[in-house]
Amino acid sequence: MATTIFFPLLLLFALLGSLFGYTVSDLTHPGEQTAKLMLPDTDGYCTINLKPGLSQSLEFKCLLDSFSGDPSIKNELKDLMAKIDAESGIDFEEEVLPWLGPELALGVVLWPGMFETGNGPMPTIMVGTSDEAAAQALVQKWLAIRLEGGEPITLRSETYREVGITVVNDGSDAEFYAVTGGYILAVFRPADLARVYATIDLMKDGGASLWDNPNFQQARANLPERMGMGYFDAAHFLSLLGNTIDDPSDMAAFNTLTPYAPPFIGLLHLLHRQRA
Repeated sequence: MATTIFFPLLLLFALLGSLFGYTVSDLTHPGEQTAKLMLPDTDGYCTINLKPGLSQSLEFKCLLDSFSGDPSIKNELKDLMAKIDAESGIDFEEEVLPWLGPELALGVVLWPGMFETGNGPMPTIMVGTSDEAAAQALVQKWLAIRLEGGEPITLRSETYREVGITVVNDGSDAEFYAVTGGYILAVFRPADLARVYATIDLMKDGGASLWDNPNFQQARANLPERMGMGYFDAAHFLSLLGNTIDDPSDMAAFNTLTPYAPPFIGLLHLLHRQRA
């Protein structure tokens, strides 16, 4: 299973699995706590809170009830879960859902040369877990499945501050996995071990993070109660994009338009039902 598919599946099964036993709880999880664990140069951020405030929990419960009340839809969803379980080799309902959450997050860093090389942004993924041993077992099982499936990867182990790190390399790209502080941490190239170490330091010791960015806090303050949010540093994106423009007329047009662009963008993940 490709790396880009595995982690979205965790969120998919968090939502689908909720169809078979979701209850509204007063044990809510404060939003965007993973922003305190993302390094301060994080340019893009998206998070989903699986234990939001009461109003969003009720909206979520009503949405799930509307689906689970239809036997045909519920059966189709069960069939879908069974199919993905069979193809992935992982029983998500048994091996993932019991410990998943309360928060899942993606952070990305835009870096100089990104557009020129076509390598894309530098991602960091955090998946909340209430059982670090079970989460570690899942990561190792998934890597073993990739090896058994013939994926040309090599694995090696590192230890930093008593945290085990699995380094996955296919000859050109690298992936780094660790379980610590209640999260699965996954970092991808062009990041290196130094960035993994810095993230572990932040998770253990605290310090400057995306959370401290005034633009990020302004974006948070402008959004109502939610299941999650997104944030994007548009100013940095435009700065890097401008460095790729060589034609003087194109640069003149770019410079004319950029003053009208917002310095940052905040996005809302909100559940809302249409009332009659």
